[in-house]
Amino acid sequence: MPGVTNADQAVRLARWHFAQLKLRPEQYTINVDFEHLVCTRGDLVKVTHDVPQWGVASGRLGDGVDDVITGSTLQLTEEVYLEAGKSYSILIRTNNLSNTIGSGSITKNLAAITTTGYTSTITLASSLVSGDGVLSDNLFMLGEITKENQQCIVVGIEPSGNYSARITLMDYSANIYTDDLSGLLVFNANMTTTNTPLIKNSITQAPIINSIILFSIMLVYSKIAMAIT
Repeated sequence: MPGVTNADQAVRLARWHFAQLKLRPEQYTINVDFEHLVCTRGDLVKVTHDVPQWGVASGRLGDGVDDVITGSTLQLTEEVYLEAGKSYSILIRTNNLSNTIGSGSITKNLAAITTTGYTSTITLASSLVSGDGVLSDNLFMLGEITKENQQCIVVGIEPSGNYSARITLMDYSANIYTDDLSGLLVFNANMTTTNTPLIKNSITQAPIINSIILFSIMLVYSKIAMAIT
């Protein structure tokens, strides 16, 4: 632990690193467009992706006109596949920073799904109001409740062409901040803590010093001048 001189702090940091290995075991890389500009290394982000099947769909609301959306019916620019009997929720990113969920985001549950299939129109369980700040063209993430996205920590951002970037992510785990990590630093090196010499010294008495002889050496240095041409 460079720079750490306190034993308790060293143990705490070691447990933290062990916890990251245990609770954040996966690493992902994704390619994104200019949306990568909203985050930096270390940020907590929410990701929807079809390969690991995080969420069902993502897209934008409405017809692209920045009108305030109210009511319980939402028009989506992308069709989503919903299954009857499952419970879904939608996360909408807004510019209303008074909302407490994320940076102006709002989450709404969908009404009961009775028909399986693709649709571009969804019905919410509770209506949106103007104070929610939801506008047409806002981004959305949709999926089963508690599964509409995956929370990740940004590990690295590698800019690419056309304002795109390759982002490296790791799983976000809230347990790393709340769990008792004391058990993560249990390690037995199987080493004997007491020294058992294989060959014992045969000397049983301390030596007796009879005399001390002091001498000095005079060193004479000679300086040689050298000319280099």
